[in-house]
Amino acid sequence: MIYPKENKKIFAEMEKRGAIISEFAMGTFPGPQNFPIRNRVISGVSVGVVVVEGAQCSGSLITTRLAMEFGREVYGAPGNATQATSFGPNQLIKQGAELEKSWEDVIEELPTPIRAELLPVETDSSEERALLVEKDLAPRRALCITCLAWTTLAMWTIWLNFRD
Repeated sequence: MIYPKENKKIFAEMEKRGAIISEFAMGTFPGPQNFPIRNRVISGVSVGVVVVEGAQCSGSLITTRLAMEFGREVYGAPGNATQATSFGPNQLIKQGAELEKSWEDVIEELPTPIRAELLPVETDSSEERALLVEKDLAPRRALCITCLAWTTLAMWTIWLNFRD
């Protein structure tokens, strides 16, 4: 079962160019009791985990703990200190997670071979780089931004690791 249903296009792209990995049979209802198991797979196949939001007792922090157990990098996108959902990333940054302010920060943290594929032309001009991204990498940028939402992180990380 594709959940949420808005991920159908990403799922189809994954089927064509990547791999669909799950410990559950296809069609299994996406119940909340399954999320920690799914998140273990996410953290295991990921280069790193970016936490954008997560309350004090959230799945985001479960995934982060699992990622650290697997030796993966952990990044946090700072949030409004007065919102409960900002507790997770803000606490992680306070504890030493790398602060990520934009998709570019995430790309810069990737291993060189992956970064070189995503940004194949080095340029000194931020305008030229922005043009390159807009022109050549818009679908990947959309996936990168989408990956910051936990619902699509699994598909994005698997796509990133297994695409041709």
